[in-house]
Amino acid sequence: LVHSCSLDRAVVTYDLQTSRRCNYKMNRDGGFTGMCQRKDSEQELLTTSLDGFVLSWDCDVEHPVLTLDCGRRMKFTCISLSASSRFVAVGCEDCCVRIWDLLAREIVAVCRGHSGNIAQLAWAPDDKQVVSVGTDSAVCVWNFYLTGEAATE
Repeated sequence: LVHSCSLDRAVVTYDLQTSRRCNYKMNRDGGFTGMCQRKDSEQELLTTSLDGFVLSWDCDVEHPVLTLDCGRRMKFTCISLSASSRFVAVGCEDCCVRIWDLLAREIVAVCRGHSGNIAQLAWAPDDKQVVSVGTDSAVCVWNFYLTGEAATE
């Protein structure tokens, strides 16, 4: 299966063996700007949107099964899931990287350092660093430590 999403607000799943579309989901609000896939859960796709939400999709359910909201409407630009699938980093139009704890469903870190939109994100294999690349031509490496219920940047 191959999943795709786009600014037209659609998430489409294709079956490469049959060469057919096997699933189609539509977001009624903002278009999608990024997507990543979980391996540990039925909530297997995470998407970011133009209206400031991270949506989690189960391929067998029509509507999102989880919505993460940062509390204000802003364009999310990209998304990256940690190797453990516990944390998700999201690039935002306010030049910050926000990190959610998917278990607690809350933002545990806000990383500020770019002067342009975040273009791409990647986690280190040990979940202790996030690398962000911005349209400002900066590459930032963020150390990430979770202590108890709080994380620091």
